[in-house]
Amino acid sequence: MSKPSRGKQQPVFGIGFYRRDQWPRLLETADDRKELEDTYDEWKLNLIKSVKNLRKLGSTPLKVDIDMEELLNWCKGRSVKNAGATRAEFITELLRQGRGKKIEAQDLE
Repeated sequence: MSKPSRGKQQPVFGIGFYRRDQWPRLLETADDRKELEDTYDEWKLNLIKSVKNLRKLGSTPLKVDIDMEELLNWCKGRSVKNAGATRAEFITELLRQGRGKKIEAQDLE
C-alpha cells in the first residue's frame, strides 16, 4: 500500500452564501451597508468572480450558508456589530463546525 503524497496543502476559504430572500435583512442590519452591493444579483456576480479567482490561485473555496437570524443572534451574543470583519469571523466559526461545503456549479448560477 502506498502512502499518500505529501504535496502542498491548498488554502481553504469559507465564502458566505446569502439567500436572495434574506438579502434585504443583511442590508437593513449591516453596519457597513455602504460597502455592500445594492442588490442580491450584484453580490452574486461578485461572488462568482471571487470563487473563480480563488480557484485560479489554487485555493479551495467552500460554501458556508448564512442564515441572517443566526448571524444576528451570534453578533448580539458577542456584543459586536454586523460588519465585514464580524461576518468573516462568523464564517470562520461555521467552518470550524464543519459547515463548509463544496461549491457546486448550481451554486454559481
